[in-house]
Amino acid sequence: MKNVYTIGECKITVKQLAAAIYEHGQFLKKNFAKGQLTHAGNDFDGGEVRLRVYGSHWSLHTGDSQYDQDHRGFWAFNSVSRGVSGTNGRNVARELLEEVLEDAAQNTVPLL
Repeated sequence: MKNVYTIGECKITVKQLAAAIYEHGQFLKKNFAKGQLTHAGNDFDGGEVRLRVYGSHWSLHTGDSQYDQDHRGFWAFNSVSRGVSGTNGRNVARELLEEVLEDAAQNTVPLL
C-alpha cells in the first residue's frame, strides 16, 4: 500500500493525515455525547472531514462545509465517527488521498 502521496507540489503521508483524522475523532468523542451528532433517519454518529490540497500545503477541514470560504485547490470528502480508531483513520486517510489524486488528475488547474 502507498504511504506517501504527491499531489502537485504537496507531499502527504498517510500517517500525517490519519493522525489529524484521529485527533478530530477524539475531539468529537470528548465534546459530543453519543447520538448527539446523529441526524434524522441516519444512525451514523460522527462528522464530515474534508481534505484540501493547495500548492505545497494541505489542511483537514471539519464541520459544516458551507463555512469553507476558500475553495481553491483539490478537495476530498469523507466522514469519521466519534472516537475513530487508528486503523479506521488510516483507511479514511487513504480514501481521502486517493480522491484528491483523482480530483487533481481530472482538474489540472486547481479551483481558484
